Amino acid sequence: MLNTKVPDLTGKNALECIETLKDYSLNCKFELPDAGTEGADDYAGVCVLQSQEPNSEVLAGEIIEVTLVKEDAPTATPTPSPEDDQASEDGVVATAPTDETQESTEGEEQQTEG
Repeated sequence: MLNTKVPDLTGKNALECIETLKDYSLNCKFELPDAGTEGADDYAGVCVLQSQEPNSEVLAGEIIEVTLVKEDAPTATPTPSPEDDQASEDGVVATAPTDETQESTEGEEQQTEG
């Protein structure tokens, strides 16, 4: 029997998984965790899990089970708050000293004077 390496299918859609596995002489079976929900049987989404680890060796013709999950809608870029405008180029925001900071600074000044 002929051995072949399992490709990494992470992030590939259903068609890409089929074509990639075919190139490696492997077969494909899809798992759809969203079964029972609207549009779950349309094979939309990308591979998030596969039954054999990438780069492992298996017999040619073996069936690789692929779990597809629909991609989330793109998230909007957050709008900067007014506080972000106060940040310097390195992202550090200057803050007023706390009572603890003032006490430790005063103690250091007294030690240097004495």
